[in-house]
Amino acid sequence: MERERLLAMARESVDAWNRGDAAGTVSNVADDIVHHDGGLGLEVHGKVELQDLAQRYLTAFPDLHVEVTSTTCEGDRLVQEWVATGTHEGDLMGMAPTHRHVEFRGCAVGEIGQDGLEHRSAQYWEALSLMNQLGMSPATAGASGQA
Repeated sequence: MERERLLAMARESVDAWNRGDAAGTVSNVADDIVHHDGGLGLEVHGKVELQDLAQRYLTAFPDLHVEVTSTTCEGDRLVQEWVATGTHEGDLMGMAPTHRHVEFRGCAVGEIGQDGLEHRSAQYWEALSLMNQLGMSPATAGASGQA
């Protein structure tokens, strides 16, 4: 696939995240995509499941904003580092809203097939950083501010 087309697909996906459009985040993925979410340690199969996962994040962080900080594109593979910010206003995988503003980093890796659609993808992101900022990690959950 041409480099410019890959970059355009990536921009479309980031734009969809930034406007809160779960369907748009999967507009360029194959129906049989396999996606690994490294922050949650889970794998989803298929476009419908991936859109559902995106919607869960967008519900938890309705003001989510993703900024791409670097892009590497070679052959059928695209890698992007990003910084995400948002306010925890909805359920996050069973965690009640904390109303805290967060910032965390991650990296997305995608492989595009001959049909021009993404067939494999992965997101590796700072889950512990996010949990710390939400006061949900073991290190912060019991912290009382006393030494």
